[in-house]
Amino acid sequence: MRALYLLNVAAFAVCLRVPAVAVARAPTFFDRIRMVLVTDDLCRTRRFRGSLYGVTATVEMDLSTRKAAVELSGMVLGGGLSGIGWLNDPEVDKGSVVLDDDLAAALAWRGVRIVSASLDRETDSVSIGVTIPVLGFQRIVLSRFS
Repeated sequence: MRALYLLNVAAFAVCLRVPAVAVARAPTFFDRIRMVLVTDDLCRTRRFRGSLYGVTATVEMDLSTRKAAVELSGMVLGGGLSGIGWLNDPEVDKGSVVLDDDLAAALAWRGVRIVSASLDRETDSVSIGVTIPVLGFQRIVLSRFS
């Protein structure tokens, strides 16, 4: 299993043009989830980050499947949350969002609901619509980073 993991990390490093030695480290959330996201086209993933009201959202999205590894962190959340999310309709760039059960339950416990998401290819950004207790509907814009 460890050899398969290192093979995946090395293949992704080739895509990013990063030496494999640089990524041979303790696995992060994105490393652990990469096997779910990576398909035949390794170079179709993009990373986005943005923040709103002290919560930072980091998303690594596979553009071909529209599946994304989501990592949320901030004092407001009581630390960090992570999971997988995807668009309800994989054929479009915007719409309602489906979350894995663990992430959905963790957000629901905090009274937060992710309503929608959209990928804007022109500005290379992701826009997330969320409902937050007391504040109501808010939109967070995530910009691409490497």
